[in-house]
Parts: sequence; structure tokens; C-alpha cells
Amino acid sequence: MSEQTSKIIEERDAFWAKEMEKLKAALCGKDIRLDGSPLINSQQGSCSKGGSAALRKDLDLNEGPRKKLKLTGDCVDEVEEEDHAVGNTTQLGEEMVKENNQEVEKSVTVVDEQLEVRGLKNDSERKLAVGSPTNFVAYGIVDTISDVLHGKPLEKENARVSITRVIQGAAKIPFPIGDEIMTVEQACGTFIAWPRDLILEEDSGALVNPNVKVNTKNAGKKSKKLNKPDAMVEMAADSPPILKRLLDWGKDALDDDRTISFPLCEKAFGSNKKKVLYLTDVQALCCGGEISGSIICMCIHVLENYLEKDKMTDMVTFVDPGIIGAIGCGSVAERARSLSARFKNAKKGQYFLLPYHHVNHWALTVVNPEAQTVCHMDPLKRRIASEEWIELVDNGIKLYKESVRKILKKKIVWENMAGVPVQTGTKDCGLFVMRYMKEICEDKDLNFASKWLRRKNLAYSVSDINEIKVEWANFFMKHHAR
Repeated sequence: MSEQTSKIIEERDAFWAKEMEKLKAALCGKDIRLDGSPLINSQQGSCSKGGSAALRKDLDLNEGPRKKLKLTGDCVDEVEEEDHAVGNTTQLGEEMVKENNQEVEKSVTVVDEQLEVRGLKNDSERKLAVGSPTNFVAYGIVDTISDVLHGKPLEKENARVSITRVIQGAAKIPFPIGDEIMTVEQACGTFIAWPRDLILEEDSGALVNPNVKVNTKNAGKKSKKLNKPDAMVEMAADSPPILKRLLDWGKDALDDDRTISFPLCEKAFGSNKKKVLYLTDVQALCCGGEISGSIICMCIHVLENYLEKDKMTDMVTFVDPGIIGAIGCGSVAERARSLSARFKNAKKGQYFLLPYHHVNHWALTVVNPEAQTVCHMDPLKRRIASEEWIELVDNGIKLYKESVRKILKKKIVWENMAGVPVQTGTKDCGLFVMRYMKEICEDKDLNFASKWLRRKNLAYSVSDINEIKVEWANFFMKHHAR
């Protein structure tokens, strides 16, 4: 009995050994790896592309005829050959890939529909400004649905936006997020808050109401209409010729959202960072409009030349309005530190001229950090801008005193220059601030405080204002127009 059993086992082993040889021959000598995952790079998970790897293995197995093992009812092992054409497996693989592509397209469509619902498509792109509506720093998309940002409700005067294109990467955003997101460049890829009055249509200059839901299906057609200027900017017939020349240059060189940049004069500002001018800036100077910080900085370049000729650079210097403005320049503490750093190399008795933009109005503050005196000049003869501005300047002086280890007096003295000439137009404040600075720089005795402290009937004529415009235009056309 044992001999018969051994014989049956030997015959069975021989049979299966023979069948295995046939199977190996049928597989055309293919080396099938069954142990572990294939080698992958560090950017892909171990299970990435597993479906395609399995499909490749399936294709390899089907290049030759496939053997199918079949058990009969008498428990006798029989082998039947079935020819499975390679085309069948290839067709199966193509169907799998097609199904996967359809799923991907479906998911992309769903995401696109979600973006349309939230009003975040590129055809709703807007200009984002800092400080004033003419100082564009980026393009962004307004979220017209959500009024919550980082878990907190937005204030009514702010909108939730996402930056899509950067114009001034180093410009500070209106509402920094901690110490990590403070500039336009850093804010890309996340949602941030932005003042509604500084969100404008891409080319029309009209303010946008972020609460109005955008119909994304027709947004493209509407934007084309908005992109066309609805009115030509004209200047007075009796304007100086240089202003007409400047405006013509701007219409040609700065059309189609082109810009011109210039570095700040380091002697005047203690910094050489770049500023940008737009066609709207040139139009505002020549034809009337809101003056931007870049226009005022270029004016300071003109005044710096006067100071150098009269050897007054140790008596008067300037502060970049882009580091102290009420909007887009950081918190009060950050601006105070920036102001303190600017005071660092102050000479004894030196005055710092601070053009200050408070939301939608320009004023001038003159600081003597050594003497701890401050003179404030408002073209509307209003009182000092705000308690926040007083706190900022006071802290800047205190931090400066601490950094140079000098004793701080008991109180910093503020004086409101109520006798300055009052602006005549609704948008002339920037021009009047430029005129104030010009008169201070031309006065070698620096008697501006005694001249403007008391209320008087001083006024600027049209020619007085045109004078500062002409000097600006001559300087710009000589040094920057190309």
C-alpha cells in the first residue's frame, strides 16, 4: 500500500513539474517581480501609480498564450490552453485609462463650478491699492460670498481677497497676519482682508462693492466694456506747456497698464527702494486728482537738489510716506519702529519732513527728534490727524532716544500750524503738502513755525500750485522719461 502511494505521489510530482516547464515556456521567459514595490522617487508615495504598475504586469503576462488550469469532476488535473490575444488586454487597459480620465475631468469641472459659485474666477480680477486709490500694488480676486477670514468675521469696510498678480511685492498689506504675512509677495496663495475703498475695477478706476454677487457667466463681457475708458482726461487750456508734454508722454509710455519705476534717493530718504508711477498718477498731477505717494516722493527728489545747492541737507531731510501711512504700512508699533530707524542718524537740530496719508487725505508733519518738537500742517486746517498718529510719532521719538541712549524729556511738544494756506479743491491736499515742503526747503532760516503758527489769511494762487507742478515735470522729463 505504501509503495502504491509513493508511486502515485511521484507520478503527480512529475506531471506538475512537466506542466510548470510548459508554463515557463509559454511566458516567453518573462521575469515577473512579485516581491515588493518598484523603486520610486521622494516626491511619490509608495502606493502612487499602483494601478498603472499592475496594468503593465498584466500586459507582460499576456504577450504569449495563457494556460488555464481546470479541475474535472474525477479530480484528474487537466490543462487546457486558451489563447488570449494581447489586444484584449490592451483594450481593457485603454478602457481603464479612459474611465480614470473621465473621473479627473469630472473632478476638475466640480472645482471650476465651486469657483464660479464663490465669485473667484479670473474674470473678476480687481486692482488692489494701498494708501490711496492711485497706488496700485497688486491684482486680486474678491470673494463675494464669505465674510469670515481665518475664523473671524470681517468688518463691514473690508473685503476678503486673494492676490493673483503682484505689482509691488515689497509693499505692506493693509492688515498683516502676524509676523509671517506682511507684504504683498508673502500674501500670495492665501486670503487676506482689504479695504473696500481701495479695491477698484481693473481699468475703469471705479470702486468695487465686494458685497455684490458677480454673475460669472457674463463677467467676461462686462469686463470688456469696463476696460474701455468712458471719458478722456483733459487739462486746462492755459496749463503750462511742460505739463501738456508730460501728459502726452504718459499717454504714450504708460498706456495699457505699463509703469515706470524709480529708486528713492538714499540721501533724502535713507533708503533706495523702488517706487512705481502709473498713467493715473501723471494724469492726477497734470489735470487734477488724488496725488499718490510716488508723486510726492518724486517731488522730494526735486527739493533734495535745492537742499544740496544751498548746503542744507544737514538741516532738512525726509521720511518715505510708504513706511508711515495709515493704510498698508503695518501696525502702529511697526511704523513707529520704522520711523525710529529713520531718525537714527539725525543731526543736531535737523528737521524731518513726514508727508502723512490718513486714509484719503494728505498732511505734513515736521519733526525735530533731538528737540522733541513736532509741527503739524493740515491743508484743511483741521486739528492733528488722529490720536493714532500722535502715538506713532511719539513712540518713534522715544524709541530713537532709547537706541542712542539719550535722556527723554518729560513731554513731546506738538504744535498745530493753523496759519498754513488752505486747499481750495477737494483733491488738492497732496499738491498743498508739496508746496509746504518747497517753502520749508527754500527758507534757510527755517522760520516756518513762526510764519504758520497763528491763523492768517494766507492763500496759494493757481500759479503757486502750478510752480510746483512745473518743477516736478521738468525734473521727471529730464531724469526719468524715456
